Amino acid sequence: MSKVLFLDCDGVLNNETTTIISPVGYIGLDPRNFDVLVDFVNETGVDIVLTSTWQNNPGMYAYLCDELEKVGLSIAGVTHERSIRRGKGVTDYIKKHNVEHWVVFDDYVFPDFEAEGIIPHLILTDFYEGLLPQDIIRAKMILNEEY
Repeated sequence: MSKVLFLDCDGVLNNETTTIISPVGYIGLDPRNFDVLVDFVNETGVDIVLTSTWQNNPGMYAYLCDELEKVGLSIAGVTHERSIRRGKGVTDYIKKHNVEHWVVFDDYVFPDFEAEGIIPHLILTDFYEGLLPQDIIRAKMILNEEY
């Protein structure tokens, strides 16, 4: 894999004002945040690897896959989310799949992000707003190693 986006969902693809409820009863995807993601993936050609706890909930995972499929995208893999050791899940995936360029979208800095070298690759979104167009400028720089 050449370029990978390690994707969290809550606080990235939705925000505090998101009112859309998923089919399984949880907050779903905010169209504004989701559109920013779709544009980013289409512009950069990154593979999406899910780091979110949504991978552990069959209903939420199916919901996300369905929404991505509607726009011609899909999830390439998952990190087998490790709760407070999410950074380890990312670095394990990078090593196993020989990932060359990568970026992480998350609204939380996990305790192991620093030790695992995640911080320089992190786009830290704000839970109150989710993923915004201005986040994409730095994400593209990270993918191209211009940080």
